Amino acid sequence: MSNFYTDNESLKFYLGHPMMEKIVELKERNYAEKGQYPDAPEDYEDALDNYDKVMEIVGEICGEVLAPNAESVDHEGPKVVNNEIVYAKGTQQNHEALRDAVNNFTKNEEDLPVAIVKAKTFEYILK
Repeated sequence: MSNFYTDNESLKFYLGHPMMEKIVELKERNYAEKGQYPDAPEDYEDALDNYDKVMEIVGEICGEVLAPNAESVDHEGPKVVNNEIVYAKGTQQNHEALRDAVNNFTKNEEDLPVAIVKAKTFEYILK
């Protein structure tokens, strides 16, 4: 199985870069949401674990679905039918894979990274 995240050591290198601790602290607003939301990261290690889980899932989707569909999506492209956009078959498959990943991952919401919770709020985009 191809995974654009786990197969690319430089991506893990960047997540492990010493500056990431400060970047994550700023991005997570000094972990201010940890008391407000049960899945909000409590500290740097927790946030990085969430990021790693999300990257692994997205990396697998990219390697197994998006990349194989890329050429056909470019060739087919979207069309306007009855004043509505109809995506290429591969684009529709890509959206379904992303939507399904969010839905499958959210079955156990106690272990849900905050990034997925936020992505789930935009689920309607992928329909």
